[in-house]
Amino acid sequence: MITVRPAEPADAPAIHAMTLRAEPDELDGCGYARGLPTRCYTAWVALLDGEIVGLLEGRFDAGYVDEIAQPDHPAPQAWVQLLMVDPTHRSQGIGQHLLVGFSTAAQQAGCTFLALTADSNDRLADRIRFFRKCGLASIDRHTPDATFGAPVDTILTAGATPGEQNR
Repeated sequence: MITVRPAEPADAPAIHAMTLRAEPDELDGCGYARGLPTRCYTAWVALLDGEIVGLLEGRFDAGYVDEIAQPDHPAPQAWVQLLMVDPTHRSQGIGQHLLVGFSTAAQQAGCTFLALTADSNDRLADRIRFFRKCGLASIDRHTPDATFGAPVDTILTAGATPGEQNR
């Protein structure tokens, strides 16, 4: 079973190891070698049978720039800074579970909209397919494949999976 929860200090070594497998060029493992980073993003982990297999870093107080501002969704809004899944566990719904778990907490924090930027790399087409599957759409008028977003309830509806739990 996949569960999603905020990261705890004891998770840092497992997060570090997973980030190095997911992004081998990230020499410092996204900073988790020294514990949970102290930055403005909150870390969330996905666990599969107790093993950390995914990471999301995000915040619930994002201010969107004019290019992606959503007039129907005033602040506070959610922003996903980082979303990664262990390569050996991709295409198993883990990323979607992370987005749903984070979106649930974002909704509880008063956010009605969530956005993220698609890193342009060799897997961009796969990422865009994943974002669309999760209910996200392009929201940047100037660069259509750069920034994606959706109302939080759209993400929750797209990610509803009977029998799976998020907490």
